[in-house]
Amino acid sequence: MKKFIWLYPAIYLVLSLYFAIFNWDVFIISINTNLGFAVVKTPPFLLLFLLGLFIIVLQSNFDYIRETRHEVENLQRVIELEKLKKDNEINNFKASILDSQTKTSERNIQKLGEIQDVLAKITEELETEKKKVKEKDTGKDKDEKSESGKKVSPDKKEK
Repeated sequence: MKKFIWLYPAIYLVLSLYFAIFNWDVFIISINTNLGFAVVKTPPFLLLFLLGLFIIVLQSNFDYIRETRHEVENLQRVIELEKLKKDNEINNFKASILDSQTKTSERNIQKLGEIQDVLAKITEELETEKKKVKEKDTGKDKDEKSESGKKVSPDKKEK
């Protein structure tokens, strides 16, 4: 519609000129015309023609301004939409990275749990081995004490 901003004024001008050509006598008659603040002797049809042309030009300009404002708002919306799309892509990328990191962390936690289970088994085995060794050592100590009690040192025999 921007291309046709002067379309309505041009149509009005052509129709008025067509009417003026075929009715020229009406356009050139001068009459005292009261404008409200003064009385002027002018051709009334010429005055109405100029007033109508002024109103149509004014209306066309307001339409042009409104359409331009509408287009600017649409462009701003498009720009905002593009920004939101880019932000969405960035957030999706961050989410995929976070998801992969979470999966990696879950795998690492699972592996750590497995390692902890293995370490617990090894610790239990070591504890049982310690107990066995302690029992053997205690058994040897008892044997040694009993053997040492049976074996009297030569110094004690002499006394």
